[in-house]
Amino acid sequence: TDEEIKEADFEAVANFRATHAYPLRVVITLLRQHAQEIDPHATVYARTKRMSSIVLKLQRTPSMQATTMQDMGGCRAVVDNIDSVAKLTEQFRKISPKLDDPKEYNYITHPKPDGYRSVHFVVRYRPKSKAYQHLPSRRIEIQIRSALQHKWATALETIDLFTEQTLKTGGGQYSWKRFFVLTSSLFAIKEGCLLSLTP
Repeated sequence: TDEEIKEADFEAVANFRATHAYPLRVVITLLRQHAQEIDPHATVYARTKRMSSIVLKLQRTPSMQATTMQDMGGCRAVVDNIDSVAKLTEQFRKISPKLDDPKEYNYITHPKPDGYRSVHFVVRYRPKSKAYQHLPSRRIEIQIRSALQHKWATALETIDLFTEQTLKTGGGQYSWKRFFVLTSSLFAIKEGCLLSLTP
């Protein structure tokens, strides 16, 4: 039945998601080491994407498959200021070629129209240890933000949650979208970053 097929699909995605655990643990160890060398107070954490978020993303983009998502497993470093972001970004530019298929998405030099700023790296980690070589390679997303950029992103997610909007995915009320663009622009001026476009 359709219900059984959906349940099987859900289980397959959940199993695929679980295979990101080991690659994510290795990459976050690397990120934490370099982030805390630059900023001893850096906050570094990891997560596998929530199943509810995966389902919503697949529904929103029917052409997408779970296996092509770049952020199924992700880790983030929040450092004190924009100079520390630049230093950590430069370090990861040097490190990422040692990992498979590295890609960089710099939303600080090229901010998103909604005001989002962060540096993203997507790498494919292939286990090298003999004990783990049987595990498949997996894409891991790495985000690097300043504390101010992180406060902006957290505030947007909080407003989404409490007002039941979809600002994070490009929806939501114009007044809130305008508010976050302007706030982001003020933060950008403070940090000496490029300004984003207004909606």
